[in-house]
Amino acid sequence: MSNIEIDARLVDSSLLPIHSLGESGRKAVETLIGVDIGPPPRTLELTIHTQSGKTVKVIIAAADHGKASVSVDGQLI
Repeated sequence: MSNIEIDARLVDSSLLPIHSLGESGRKAVETLIGVDIGPPPRTLELTIHTQSGKTVKVIIAAADHGKASVSVDGQLI
């Protein structure tokens, strides 16, 4: 089961749950990109470039028992 939560903050300040803690990473990836995309994905990768020049990468494993990982400038945290 995954170690991530995904919510959308709405304009009225409420949260719309998209993915709950403990649901599979596969479900998160399928929710975000769909299932009819060709070859199935192994991961979903989010890259954030901060104002301070750091690169933050969040990798969500598209597996039933995979865990998400985070790195900053290539260092796993």
